Amino acid sequence: GDTAGTLGTAQGAEQRVELYQGFGNSSWRFLHGRSVRVTAEDEWLWFDVTDSVRQWLRGS
Repeated sequence: GDTAGTLGTAQGAEQRVELYQGFGNSSWRFLHGRSVRVTAEDEWLWFDVTDSVRQWLRGS
């Protein structure tokens, strides 16, 4: 799809992507953030969430 058009952001513009871990008590913990440039091409972003998934599986 046309990501730049959907976001209403011009190609080449920079956007901030942030990843948070949510907890049952409505609190959030910042895990990672990065700035990305908007392009006409679809792009996969990856984040290492191994520690968060381990905590979730342990029930903590």
